[in-house]
Amino acid sequence: MKTIVTITLLLLLHSGLAQSHTDKQEFTIDTQNLKAFHLYNRTGNVKVKGIGGQTATLKVTRKLSTSSSNRLEEAKSEIKLDSIVDDNTIYFFVKSNNHTFVIDEDGYGSYNSCCNTGWRDGDREVEHEFVIELGIPRKMNLVVSTHREDLEIEDFDGKLSARTHHGDLTAKNLGGVAQLGSHHGNIDASFTKNPSADCSYKTHHGDIRITYQSGLSSVAYFKSRHGSFYSDFDWSPQTIPVVKTNLKNGTKYKMSNSTAVKIGAGGLEQSFQTWHGDIYLLLSKN
Repeated sequence: MKTIVTITLLLLLHSGLAQSHTDKQEFTIDTQNLKAFHLYNRTGNVKVKGIGGQTATLKVTRKLSTSSSNRLEEAKSEIKLDSIVDDNTIYFFVKSNNHTFVIDEDGYGSYNSCCNTGWRDGDREVEHEFVIELGIPRKMNLVVSTHREDLEIEDFDGKLSARTHHGDLTAKNLGGVAQLGSHHGNIDASFTKNPSADCSYKTHHGDIRITYQSGLSSVAYFKSRHGSFYSDFDWSPQTIPVVKTNLKNGTKYKMSNSTAVKIGAGGLEQSFQTWHGDIYLLLSKN
């Protein structure tokens, strides 16, 4: 199989201190035979923009710093953006001696860490940050995440799964299906055309603002412990589905604690969940 990733630029920049190092890389990826593109960052902003053609571009700025020049030299070879291809899916991830990247049976990636070190890399105490700009064919299937800092996506029409933990998630001009998540941040997304399949938006501490086009037809499920729901669309109450389970000693009925409303003709589901924030369904003014 031919190599799918080509490194086209490598620029090394050194600060005046031996304990800090910054470099830049560019990758070009032929996506013609790929069914999906996955990018898993750990610390650093990620910006994604949908583009034409079948070639993806990846611009990476790596920043390393530590208290020891010897440890810094080791970190240069240990901590880097790596990639693998599995089942016609390309995975970009941060490689390090102190955590392992794994792919589950559903094809999604995650990190197994040997220690709870946050943005430091194990006992080496190396601060590392990868600032990434991804240009990707706009109709690809895309999974993208960063654990710390913000995630921004623009002009994308494919199936999208995007998540950040310690930052905000902004997704402008979507034309496909979206599964968007954060924990400490806000989710702000807009659609150039209304989704054609179920979508979900989930955070814990932030607000959720989703802008749709006129003519939205959906059953919207809302869940918030301390927040409120706002909608620019006319709606009517919807009965919450009851899940029935037959047990040996009887029948169990379980009702969701979400609030459901019908917008337009109903149909596909839009699911919203936040613990401390508010939820907004907005009508595009364009």
